[in-house]
Amino acid sequence: MPDWHPIRLAEDIATFDHMTRGRVDIGIAPGINSRACKNFHEAGDRRERELNRALYEENVEILMTALTEEAWSHKGRFHTFPAPGWQEANPMAHDERFHDAKGEVVKLSIQPGPYQKPRPPITAMSESVPSVEWHASKGIGTMCQHLSVGRIRQNWEAYARVAGQAHGRPVCGGRGCRDHAHDLPGRNR
Repeated sequence: MPDWHPIRLAEDIATFDHMTRGRVDIGIAPGINSRACKNFHEAGDRRERELNRALYEENVEILMTALTEEAWSHKGRFHTFPAPGWQEANPMAHDERFHDAKGEVVKLSIQPGPYQKPRPPITAMSESVPSVEWHASKGIGTMCQHLSVGRIRQNWEAYARVAGQAHGRPVCGGRGCRDHAHDLPGRNR
């Protein structure tokens, strides 16, 4: 996520979602460090873990908003959308959903919106308990690699606890659950 522009990514995903008639699942991750990371965004250097994590989370928030809301804006630490002071030059393009009375662009949208409603399901690579908890609070599924059974169980328990609190109902995870992939917001199959 830190290496991608969140609006461009949302439009690419939505387009592909239409091309496949709703068979898109989104996989996200903070990525691995390389010589290129900082070239995509100043905060993209994975060696600066807290800064990079903040960029990752903000980009995920923007992605989710762009995929679920028709008209939206964002003001965060790294991005402000729409760009402040952007005036619509063509008065015929004025739309109350996106422009104020003076023609300034105050909301954005992606074109097209996603085929799946409210959005395609998202799953994140998430190995630490704080990461699992953050994703659970947002309704994002998680997966991991290279963890012991005990660490995986710890993550499942943290995920179920936080997702249940965030969404106001029990969330099942792991062995013994029936159809647990459908417990999360954004899962509509």
